[in-house]
Amino acid sequence: MASSSVVDRLRAELGAAAVLTDVDVTGSYSRDMMPLAEHGVPLAVVLPADVEGVQAVVRACADAGVSIVPRGAGSGLT
Repeated sequence: MASSSVVDRLRAELGAAAVLTDVDVTGSYSRDMMPLAEHGVPLAVVLPADVEGVQAVVRACADAGVSIVPRGAGSGLT
């Protein structure tokens, strides 16, 4: 499954508001408070509202072979 297809599937299952793809927005999720020399920008940031949403994300990404990187508060203190 192509990257755009997994984004489309996530939007269909979770709603467009829960799947962020604007680079200006997703870029802010690509780093935390710890300064690192390099970081990538995610294909999408997904904000599931409940357990079923998390399960849908895991299924869609597993089917597409897309990695999931969970994010906490972004403080870099974990």
